[in-house]
Amino acid sequence: MTSNQMEEKYYLDDAYTTAFRAKVLSCEKLLNGHFAVLLDKTYFFPESGGQLSDKGKILNVDVVNVREDDAGRVVHEVTAQVDGEVSCDVDWEARFDHMQQHTGQHVLTRAFIEIAGMPTVSFHMGDETCTIDLEGKGLGDQTINAAEDLANAIIWGNREVSARTVPLSRLKEDALRRSLPEGVTDARVVEIENFDAVACCGTHVKRTGELGIIKVLKHEKVKGSVRVHFVAGRRALLDYRDKHGVVKSLANRFTTSVDGILDKTEKLSKDAQLLRKELQKSIKRLAAFDKQRLLAEASTHKGRRFIVHLCEAGDESYLNLLASACKNEAGTIVFLGSKDGHVVCAASPEVSIDLATHVVGAAKEAGGGGGGKGDFARVTLPDSVDVREFLEKVSSYVKNAV
Repeated sequence: MTSNQMEEKYYLDDAYTTAFRAKVLSCEKLLNGHFAVLLDKTYFFPESGGQLSDKGKILNVDVVNVREDDAGRVVHEVTAQVDGEVSCDVDWEARFDHMQQHTGQHVLTRAFIEIAGMPTVSFHMGDETCTIDLEGKGLGDQTINAAEDLANAIIWGNREVSARTVPLSRLKEDALRRSLPEGVTDARVVEIENFDAVACCGTHVKRTGELGIIKVLKHEKVKGSVRVHFVAGRRALLDYRDKHGVVKSLANRFTTSVDGILDKTEKLSKDAQLLRKELQKSIKRLAAFDKQRLLAEASTHKGRRFIVHLCEAGDESYLNLLASACKNEAGTIVFLGSKDGHVVCAASPEVSIDLATHVVGAAKEAGGGGGGKGDFARVTLPDSVDVREFLEKVSSYVKNAV
């Protein structure tokens, strides 16, 4: 950047103004074809502290990203060159969403401290959900519900949210949720009335009631901490709307009420389990039938029985079942394939041959792959390979090796 002037960062004191005029101090082209713009004043928030940057327009040119450079200046990345005195517009829908999520994080973070004594070690705001990482190893649903209840009670209490810059000499650090780094001479403190206070550079709502609601979506263990996923404000409404739509669709599909979905799905699950058991019995009976048929059709070579067969139906699991059944017959070597390119080969234990080496090697030569050991091999062939021809070819290799 060529300009040494420092802009005024109005977003620190006013998160609600979105339309303003400013003077372009510099506009330099970036490697990606965009332009980096410095203004004499700005309401655009730069990405920092876990919060996403603002979007919007400068002179009807899209602002696609906002960041602070190493000198602390706010750099606006725009898609075309701008100059002179310009009109600027911050995308209010995105800005207010970020305000709801960030203030929501402050509320939820303090709630987990109050309920579980688990401070937040990091915060990330995504485009759809947000996360906080809590210091600790475990978190139960009861604790989450209690923290969620407390957070929403604070929201519905419509408490004041204020931001002010305080000199270190007048700042009682023990009143802050998080200690300040060394060398800091003053701090911008964001305070939720009689609940939370912390140094923060983000944009926030004026009262907690503007959040509407906060909802924890899930939690997971991550490298010695617990990651909590949550949404606040309009995101919580959209999340509820989507999930309620799913619930209504399920109720309609199962011809039951919303309250009856769990009973219906439990019954369907039990029915499906019984059907799977019956199906497995039928598959085993089919494999036994196919085994006898294949044994009757098998050719013999040097006292060994060779089964070479392309199955018209059945998946890889059925090939495994049928091959295992056939290899239980003494002196049998079986080569089975399916039309979708799966091949399973097996040999009886007393047949002394490294079947896997022959089959896997042939599959790799044909552009396929797979694995196996000793008397068993399972490979997959590309669509360009004729499975029947492959079975005949590899069985010939093995016959010559017996």
